[in-house]
Amino acid sequence: MKKLFISTLIASTCASAFAAVVTVDAPQANSLILENFSAPSDPSSEQRNGVRFVSAQDGVAKYSITDRADPQLFFDGYVGGIDFSNYPHVRIRHSFSEPNKGGSVYPMPVREGKMGKVSINNTLAGRQVMLEEYPQLGQGLRLDPVDGEHVPGEYCIDYIIVDRGRTLGFEFDQTGSTRGGLNNFFIGNNLGGENGKEIVSGIDRGVFNGKPVSSDSMMILQLTPATGLTAINSKIYKFIEIRMRVLEPQQGVGTVFFRSETANSGSSKIEFDLVDDEYFHTYLIDLREDASWNSGMINSFRFDPTNRKQAFEIDHIRFYETVKFK
Repeated sequence: MKKLFISTLIASTCASAFAAVVTVDAPQANSLILENFSAPSDPSSEQRNGVRFVSAQDGVAKYSITDRADPQLFFDGYVGGIDFSNYPHVRIRHSFSEPNKGGSVYPMPVREGKMGKVSINNTLAGRQVMLEEYPQLGQGLRLDPVDGEHVPGEYCIDYIIVDRGRTLGFEFDQTGSTRGGLNNFFIGNNLGGENGKEIVSGIDRGVFNGKPVSSDSMMILQLTPATGLTAINSKIYKFIEIRMRVLEPQQGVGTVFFRSETANSGSSKIEFDLVDDEYFHTYLIDLREDASWNSGMINSFRFDPTNRKQAFEIDHIRFYETVKFK
């Protein structure tokens, strides 16, 4: 594990403050992926009350739900169990084809009434719920896609992840989509597709395969009313984690640009050296003491994966409330 102290540079001045800290390959995982539906088979251990597995394709599973009451999906059998005391937040990207009152998540072993309520609509979107009560060492999760009235329809699910705290995650698990957060997405420049358009090519098998056409590749996060999330709350999210690798090591540099609602000039930026080999590495950016990040809601975010014309792969980009370093 390495720590790099990186200057956060304000475009309007020449001053710099050693505020953001980048840790490379911290030993502790801040999220655990329970299911990402990358295989064509059904990963659930049991289905009850009218739930039927249909398919798993392009990283998204589909289930048919009849009009029977209380449909349930069980995901368990994880080696070593799940320590819900360290990972009490459940993050799901899912959708249901019909209007509904939301669903529920139960830690296993199930205790009736001890669940978290999770919202859902007819568009794949990321949702997160905190489990208020849980067994310290759990067997897995029971997912009730639809509560309340008996509603038949199609249930789709992209991933199930448990996190240490509140998290906005871009997992690149759905083929042809960079969507994450709520329903936010990245547009690309100099990445081989049409500049200024949503990135839809190169996302396959759980990673974004980037092939820059110049040394100025950009991924620009869309924060608009249409995506459901217009800003990143810097009072909540104090860390950024990027897991990526470069396929053609060239001593490149990754750069994060952001701007808060109170900024009266250009964006701030954080640069970090990319590890010069072909393996995946995790770059954890600590922004707790960064004055620019903490000055207001973040309404602009951009990531330049490398300043070289070199192929790369990104496994995830996550904004964390809390992390563990050791």
